Amino acid sequence: DRTFTRGPWAIATARLPPDFTFTAADAGTRTFTVVLTKAAASSISVSSAVLPKVTANVVVGHAPAVQVTLQGLPAQVAVSVAQSITVTVRDAFGNAVTDYTGTIHFKNTDPQATPIPDATFAATDLGSKVVTVQFGTAGAQALLATDPLRPLITGSATTQVTRGAAARLVLAGIPSSAVAGALLSATLTAVDANNNVVTDFTG
Repeated sequence: DRTFTRGPWAIATARLPPDFTFTAADAGTRTFTVVLTKAAASSISVSSAVLPKVTANVVVGHAPAVQVTLQGLPAQVAVSVAQSITVTVRDAFGNAVTDYTGTIHFKNTDPQATPIPDATFAATDLGSKVVTVQFGTAGAQALLATDPLRPLITGSATTQVTRGAAARLVLAGIPSSAVAGALLSATLTAVDANNNVVTDFTG
């Protein structure tokens, strides 16, 4: 196997046969198989201890689209900070599907996140587009991308969203009316601009 690293993946770019020795039974001809998985110009060389090396060139194209990758989303982000994400449609081997012309729809587990409009790919996009998202709810959040017409073309990314700075106080528990002398219990909470509780507030 020959391996290359691309983004977060390390994938085999070729499956080659083991060395073999010609015998008289081969009558001078031997058939073998090679599998190439990296979309690029490649070459296959065969060498022998007693004969010159021979090389064949081949241009490998991508396989059908089967997944979406979302790159650029950090493991931890703060609320209200815009994040740029590179959306790429890929084949099973991690190659960008450069002629993809479908539409990718986005879903977010964060109800306060800014909506991401559907991304419609043109041939000039070469299978990749950049979108922007801004989270608003603290905690673990996930972003999902799917081709609605071909749901198997899908992918996701996760992140931990941290709350913002304390922006205001919320007073809760006081009824709109009460009897004189009644004991009222109220809760005062410090929250950020998105109503996330500021758990380390010390003011």
